[in-house]
Amino acid sequence: MKSIYFLFLALLLIACKGISDNELNDVLAEAKENKKELLKVIEHYQNDSLKLKAAIFLIKNMTGKGSVHYAEREKIHQIKKQAITQGFLDETALKQAEGSIQNFSFQKDIEYITANYLIKNIDIAFEVWNKRPWAKKYSFDEFCEYVLPYRISQEPIEDWREKYYKRYTFLLDSIYKGNDVVEAVNVVCKYLKQEGLLYTHIPQTSPETPLFLLDNRIGKCADICNLSIYVLRALGLPVSYDFYKISPETANSHSWNIVIDNQTKQGIPFFFNDELWANRNIKKIDERKTCKIYRLTYSKRKDDETLSVLRLPTNCINVSREYFSTSIKIRNAKWVQKSPIYLGCLIRGQFVPIDVAFCTKDSLIFNNIEDNNIYLLASFKDKKFSCISAPFLFKNNQLKYFEKTGDVSKEKITRKYPLFEWNKGRLLRVVNATIEGSNSIDFATSERLMLIDTPTVAYNKEYFHTKNSYRFVKFKARADVPLELAELHFFSSEKELTPKKIISGASVYDVPEMNMENWLDNDPLTYFLSKANGDAITFDFGEKINVNSVLYVPRNDDNFIRLNDVYELYYFSPEKKEWESLGKQKATTSFLEYNIPEGVLLFLKNHTRGVEEQIFFMKDHKQVFISDLK
Repeated sequence: MKSIYFLFLALLLIACKGISDNELNDVLAEAKENKKELLKVIEHYQNDSLKLKAAIFLIKNMTGKGSVHYAEREKIHQIKKQAITQGFLDETALKQAEGSIQNFSFQKDIEYITANYLIKNIDIAFEVWNKRPWAKKYSFDEFCEYVLPYRISQEPIEDWREKYYKRYTFLLDSIYKGNDVVEAVNVVCKYLKQEGLLYTHIPQTSPETPLFLLDNRIGKCADICNLSIYVLRALGLPVSYDFYKISPETANSHSWNIVIDNQTKQGIPFFFNDELWANRNIKKIDERKTCKIYRLTYSKRKDDETLSVLRLPTNCINVSREYFSTSIKIRNAKWVQKSPIYLGCLIRGQFVPIDVAFCTKDSLIFNNIEDNNIYLLASFKDKKFSCISAPFLFKNNQLKYFEKTGDVSKEKITRKYPLFEWNKGRLLRVVNATIEGSNSIDFATSERLMLIDTPTVAYNKEYFHTKNSYRFVKFKARADVPLELAELHFFSSEKELTPKKIISGASVYDVPEMNMENWLDNDPLTYFLSKANGDAITFDFGEKINVNSVLYVPRNDDNFIRLNDVYELYYFSPEKKEWESLGKQKATTSFLEYNIPEGVLLFLKNHTRGVEEQIFFMKDHKQVFISDLK
């Protein structure tokens, strides 16, 4: 009887608050037995119209939200704590722990959240917000969306707001007392940077818990974003994170924080771990291709069948207009008739939709699209995409389609994926390294066999021009870099030599991923990284022998052409609107040779191993990947 009274009271209280009886009934019905907790919150604020409105905002958007739970979380926490102590993460142990997770449980907030938790969250959020001089510059809706929410993603519910506030309130109570949200964010984030964080790119099963992050600074990009949000919302700052769902460069998503500017009402990006500070005059973000950018919200957008094809989270908004001023307009009445038409990218050779066209009588319009990127169009029918155009390069508001010119050229293919700067840096660490031969362990008398030049591929087979025989052969890094190699093999008349003993300095970390034995395991993804700069490795063959060649492989991503792997090169047929094969090849050297139609888009598939592959085209006999478009 009491719950019926509460329901009647709730309906009466919100009759003029913009939410229909049916909408509330749907939410309460989904809450099942927990309905009484939600009604307690509404009843609690019957004499405070603003907090009541805030409570209704949280409750009506609670559908679909919840926490992921699993028994192995504590074990994963112990591995992360050990990593903080040691200064590096045991990636193998973490992968094994996450791989052992068998049973997830998803607890719906609407079925488990308590009235006391919601009331405490609302009261503290209001109390802190009302203390801030910038509060009056924002709307109530902005407060609800970017300060009030009790959760960010699918992290377990914890009483985080008060604890974060007590830890960091001194920063805005005594260190910075101004009224500029941008300056306030930077003061707090520079302090977070000083506290330190061990970054790890290893994916985790679910978002980290707020209280673990408070005391244990380790995680990936999403954890960094969440930590920033917990701290800044607890201090009364309107923040969230922006993200792209998938990049055509990496096939991954990425996120960064934003603060809502009280002047422009747009998001100002920041990311403390990279020392990317909020700046009204510079909108700097991740340099990878993003296509479209979205902002995390607490509220849910209305269901839209056309947009659902893009597979976006329900709690986000499109903010591409804040980042891109360029739009694509294609005049083609025939395509308009096939509406809806989707704009997409080719990721690992597959069409991935990123936007849906706004159609006029004879044109397709895609607003706020990233420039200097490769796209194509597709229709969607029977749960399947069908490409309707050739791919095109969108650059400087112009479209250049990849179409055959009629000519064919012989080209050398050396990679299936772009060489990013961080991998290029690893490759260049072998430049000016030396290889010496000697018959004494101290190399008092020695002969330089080779000075290594800039490598262009991973597998480098070089021949020595010496007739002398040596027991010891040393590979020494140049003085300003550590020794970092994936493979090192020596030969005599094409026969590989097995060392009796290997001598080297210590690795930077004593973990299997960096053991010196990795030099001989024929796996380009394992490597040795020395602790000291200018370090060396010495092979002791036990007797004098004529060493006449070397195979060295710098640390790399294994996306160069790998010997004995089977590859297949495709080009996108402008006529058939699909990929066509130019044939399979088994690699016998560090490059593949193909006769390629000029002007087309290409895609190289490794049938033996790996998933990192990116579309490219040929220009001046060089591969140009999406990542190379600057």
